[in-house]
Amino acid sequence: MRTVAEAERCLRAAARLAEQGFTVKEIPGKNGRRRGKGSHKLIGLYDEDGSVLAWTTIPQHPGDLSPVVTREIEATFEPYFGKRWMDK
Repeated sequence: MRTVAEAERCLRAAARLAEQGFTVKEIPGKNGRRRGKGSHKLIGLYDEDGSVLAWTTIPQHPGDLSPVVTREIEATFEPYFGKRWMDK
């Protein structure tokens, strides 16, 4: 199981290690406010041109993420980082 902080850290590390120049940022809504539910935030993978390639919602609660949520996050970014990128 992973915590929210560990999942975000894995995503940012995978983006740094990728040779395509990806960045990971929170996706803002209109007026720069957080998009989505108050208990979740949208995280996007951006290419060098600043275009969003993929995005996911990450819950903002303490404790471990469920295995289903962790698998969904991993599956969302698998085309860019490869299989089982969270375990690398």
